[in-house]
Amino acid sequence: MGEGTMVLGVICGHTQPGEIVYVVGNQEVLGLWDPQHALPLCTNTEIFPRWRLAANVSLPAGVDVEFKLLIQYADRQGIARWEKFCGNRRIALEPGQVLHVDAAWGDRKLDCSSMPKGHAQQATSTLADELARRELPRRNFSQSLLCLDHAPEAGENQKAEREVPEAK
Repeated sequence: MGEGTMVLGVICGHTQPGEIVYVVGNQEVLGLWDPQHALPLCTNTEIFPRWRLAANVSLPAGVDVEFKLLIQYADRQGIARWEKFCGNRRIALEPGQVLHVDAAWGDRKLDCSSMPKGHAQQATSTLADELARRELPRRNFSQSLLCLDHAPEAGENQKAEREVPEAK
């Protein structure tokens, strides 16, 4: 029957440090309602309380896809906190459709809009590019600190040369 693509964004300010928002649902890619197989969403200090899936999700077209959000620790230990409303969110995708879905924690209502097929990859690339752009200065700074840790202090080489015993 084909597949469609879901691009998911969530507003959730109910997490504590170390906790992550996950999406879980009735499809294998959504973990088949098992919190241990739920898909994690990501955020950062600049966009919090906005959470997004790191990658778009391909889902079967022509079937009701049901899902819910939950909060649990990144290591998936402890009890997951599920949203507290009756029933599940539902979407249905058409073959080749890219559906942008916005949700808010605890609110069953969805804001959905279709996008042209090429935009789903663009949305993920833009997010991935932005995260990579932010990571590069951190990585460069960390590498410069490592270089400082391994660089000999001024005069250390000269001191070591003077202490080397002469060969007999």
